[in-house]
Amino acid sequence: MVQEYIKDPYLIDGLKFDIRLYVLVTSAEPLKVFLYQDGLVRFATEKYSNKMNSTNMQNMFVHLTNYSVNKMNPGFKNSQSLDDDSGHKRSWLTVLRRLEQEGRNIKEINHKIKDIIVKTLLTI
Repeated sequence: MVQEYIKDPYLIDGLKFDIRLYVLVTSAEPLKVFLYQDGLVRFATEKYSNKMNSTNMQNMFVHLTNYSVNKMNPGFKNSQSLDDDSGHKRSWLTVLRRLEQEGRNIKEINHKIKDIIVKTLLTI
């Protein structure tokens, strides 16, 4: 895993998030890869500000998306269903629907994700 801190990240509801997608590789030669259609999106529990100062840089609820960290925040909200678009843990399909409603090109997003998966596997 490689990570880079992004100072001006794309936010949903003012929150940082990460996406967990599940890939199954059944064969290396020929390469056979399956991407599970849904996934998990985990959100920070406090709004992000790119105005860095000692207070918000130390606030783990702003920067981290880990469930084990954020469930300790009194503001943490579990999703009530797979269609819940307000919890701090949402399904990837729910987030995709939301992005589509906001005018984002879902086909392009999915194409880029698949491209990253294949390129990552080819480096192995």
